[in-house]
Amino acid sequence: MAAHAPDTEADAIEAELDRLAGGRGALLGALGGVVADAVAYVLDGAASLDELEACEKAFVGVKFEKRAIRLLGLPEKRRNPSQRLDTVVAGLDVDLKFTLGRTWMIPPEVVGAWCLLAALDHPARSYSVGLLKVTEDALTRGANRDAKRSVGRTGMGRIRWLGRGVRLPDA
Repeated sequence: MAAHAPDTEADAIEAELDRLAGGRGALLGALGGVVADAVAYVLDGAASLDELEACEKAFVGVKFEKRAIRLLGLPEKRRNPSQRLDTVVAGLDVDLKFTLGRTWMIPPEVVGAWCLLAALDHPARSYSVGLLKVTEDALTRGANRDAKRSVGRTGMGRIRWLGRGVRLPDA
C-alpha cells in the first residue's frame, strides 16, 4: 500500500475499523466475505454481472452497506434518526459506497464527510477498499439527475487504500 499523508480523522477511522474487526487481516477478510455475499445474493446463481440491470447493480451496493455495518457492529442510520449518513466510525460521519465499475457516485450530502469505498474486480475475483474525505475538488463537475457526482482524478489520488486487489474468499 502506498504511503499517505498524515490525517488524524483518517487515522482514527482506520484504527477503529481495524479494532472492530480484530486487525487489518480480519477486516479485509470480513469485508471480502461481505462483497462476495452481496454479489452472490443479487446474482442468485442465474446471471453474470454484465446481465444485471442498473437497479440490481445498485442493490449489490445496498447489501454491501447493510452487511458491512452490521458485521462491524457500527450504528445503523435507521436506528439513529439524527445520524446524517450511513454510519459513524470513531465519532465521524461515514457513508459506505460500492461499485462494480471504476468510480463511485457521491450524493451532495456526503461532501465534507468520509466515505468507505469498496470496488469489485469481478474477473480477478478481488476487491479494493479505502477511505476518502469527500471534498468538492475530489468530485467531477458534472452530476446525474440525482445530483450525484463521480469521484474524479484528484479524489482517486486521495483515497487511503486499506486493501487493494484483495482476493475474495472462495465460494
